[in-house]
Amino acid sequence: MTIDFDADLDEMFDSDDHGVVVTKSDASTFEGIFNNEFYAQDVGSVGFDSNEQALYAATSSVSGVSKGDKLTIESIDYIVASLEPDGTGMTRLVLHDGS
Repeated sequence: MTIDFDADLDEMFDSDDHGVVVTKSDASTFEGIFNNEFYAQDVGSVGFDSNEQALYAATSSVSGVSKGDKLTIESIDYIVASLEPDGTGMTRLVLHDGS
């Protein structure tokens, strides 16, 4: 029995469940999972809190996306800071606020 990995990814990123619709600057769309992760970090004797926005998507969906591109998620613009493919068909996109 073969596993249809692309179909599994489509189901995982489905915006009807826990995924979001992402709009690229050319108005095309794809689906992914958006995280606005909180983290605390100590730098010397000073600590700071921050958030990191990341989008997880099928690598095939983001093949035309590059560092510096604008993406819109839930009416908020983000700039792609980096793309991190994991070699299994998924890519993590680190995002910065694009406003």
